[in-house]
Order: sequence, then structure tokens, then C-alpha cells
Amino acid sequence: MAILAFQKPDKVIMLNSDDKFGRFEFRPLEPGYGITVGNALRRILLSSLEGYAISSIKIEGVDHEFSSIPGVVEDVTEIILNLKQIRFKKISVKDENENENENDTGTEKEIDTDTDKDKDKEKVTDIIEEKVAEKVAEKVTEKVTDIDTETVTISIGGKKKFTAAELNTALARFEVLNPELLIATMGKDVKLKITFTIIKGRGYIPAEENRLTEQAFGVIAIDSIFTPIRNVKYTVENFRVEQKTDYEKLIFDIETDGSIHPKEALKEAAKILIYHFMLFSDDKITLETVQKSENEVFDEEILHMRQLLKTKLVDLDLSVRALNCLKAAEVATLGQLVTFNRGDLLKFRNFGRKSLTELDDLLANLRLHFGMDVNKYKLDKE
Repeated sequence: MAILAFQKPDKVIMLNSDDKFGRFEFRPLEPGYGITVGNALRRILLSSLEGYAISSIKIEGVDHEFSSIPGVVEDVTEIILNLKQIRFKKISVKDENENENENDTGTEKEIDTDTDKDKDKEKVTDIIEEKVAEKVAEKVTEKVTDIDTETVTISIGGKKKFTAAELNTALARFEVLNPELLIATMGKDVKLKITFTIIKGRGYIPAEENRLTEQAFGVIAIDSIFTPIRNVKYTVENFRVEQKTDYEKLIFDIETDGSIHPKEALKEAAKILIYHFMLFSDDKITLETVQKSENEVFDEEILHMRQLLKTKLVDLDLSVRALNCLKAAEVATLGQLVTFNRGDLLKFRNFGRKSLTELDDLLANLRLHFGMDVNKYKLDKE
């Protein structure tokens, strides 16, 4: 099917831009397309771009987030609220390698200049070349094994104010973009030892999702704000093309935290949007059909078994302890129960041998057993 010609822009115009703010113009657009494009890009910019944030902390002498620290004005909850505002930027490993290689080469030249004898010059040069080769190899290895996570421990003492700048001295892979941010106010005789874990993520992740299943005692998971976008605003104005004045002009204002350039942020958001719209192309759309047997046979035995497996456990004569254990494991019906093996049940919280024996007797009376394949009974059907 042929598509009529659309009035669309040839390019995006960047009106002004710096490391944290950019204004972009997109024109001319067909009537109504300003809001369509602007709203979609704005939502993706605010929710879907990647960034770095603290996911958990551990403060020496503090067991939980509702504690207070002697000699510190802020309690742990306030300290966590301040830590969530720290913005990070990943340091380019490539740039570090180039800088160190330049420094190494400069050292070699200086020694060559100061050496008087030719033999000594050759020896020194060989030694330096070996050292440079070793450092380059180490850095290449570091680059290959580089990950987007870092855990550091810092100790603060003898200061009245603990700011985000203290993290810069310990971080190797990241740079703090707002070092002036106040984390805590404390007495000069107070010493804090804090461990931070910085990870990569997208959008916003609550503390519950940052909490690990086998988390060490004293580690406090916190909310993580990964999005590098501080604000996005767009306006739609009328735009004239020849004699028609009902075309639109989309103006985008993007403010970031400095970890990503506004132009790059807009490009990343557009890539995400394009990737999703590509799924609607002709070769990506498929018809999902549910295969049904024309001569589907329902015998009385299958119907009876389906009805039995749909029986809720609360309707059976089970002990309170066994019922509570199964309820905590989200096992609500006989059909869900018989799919487990006997050994799996013992892994449930507070589930013991006595409860297992009780269930063995119940299933035996109903002519059922553990480890059954219930797919043929089609329990999802009414």
C-alpha cells in the first residue's frame, strides 16, 4: 500500500548545547506529530537511559538504616537520602591508557637525554621498553575485564563535613559529578568507615530490588536513581511551509547531570524508540494461533482428575502447620502440590518430616503421588 508524502524534517537542529543542557529543534512536522514524537521521546529520556548509582552501603558500627551515629548530626536515614543524590560518571579506560603511555614515553626520553654513555643508554632504554610493555599489557587486560561495578571503602575523620568529594579519592572507575554535595555533618573526633557499592542500571530501582538474597549482615540496600536526565521539556509551535501555516515545530530542552551529553541522550532515546517500532514491521508481525484438536476427546477419568487437581488445599483436612508452609510457598491447589518432588517440599521454610508424612498419606488416599505430570489434564481450562 502506497503511503502519501509526509512533510517531515531532514535533520534535527541543535540550537545550543553544553555538557548539561541542550536545546533541539525538529521541524517541519505534520499537524499532531509534535505531541506524538515529543511525548514518546520525553518518556523514554526520563525512564529508560542507563546510568550509575549507589546500590548498597555498610557503615561500621551500624546495623540498620534507622540507627543514629554518635557525633553525627544526621541519622542514617538522612545520610542515605543524601547518598542517593550523588551522580557518577564512568571514567574512560582508554583515556587512562593513553595518558599513562604518554607519561611512560616521556620518561624514556628524559633518561636518554641525561645518559652520557652509549651502552648505558641502550640498557636503560631496554629496561624502560620492557616496563612500558608490561604496563600496556596490564592495562589491556584491565580493559578486557572491566565491569560496570565498583565497591570502595573510605574512612573519614578529623573533619566537620563529609562531602561527596571524599569518594573521588577512592574511586578508580568512576568520577563524582557533584563533589560539593553534603553527606553528613560530624564532630572532629568522629571517625566514619563506610563501604559503597556502585552499579549500572536504568531508571529507578527501589531498595527491595537491590537487596541480595545472601546479603551480609549490616549491609543496607538503598534506592538507586540511575537516570542521568534531570529534566526534559518540550513545546510545540506552529510552523509555516510556503503558504501553509498549520505545520508544527517541536522544541526539546534536555537537562542532564553531566554524565552524558544532551545530544547523546537524545540519540540513545531515539534508538530505543526505533528498536521497539521496528517490531511492528511486516516481517516481525506474526499471528498467534492456539492449536485446537477438532476431535478433542474428554473422557470421564480426565474430567474427574482435572476437577480433583483443582481442589484447594484449604478445603482439605490438613494441619495448620502444613497448610501455612504451603501457603507461604504459594502452593494453593492439589495440582500445584503434586508437581513437586518429595525432596523439594523439605526445602520450604519450616516444612518438616511430619508435614511431609501427612501429605504422603493424603495423596495416597486420593490415588495421587508427587512428581506428577499434570499437563495432559489442562488445568487452565474451566
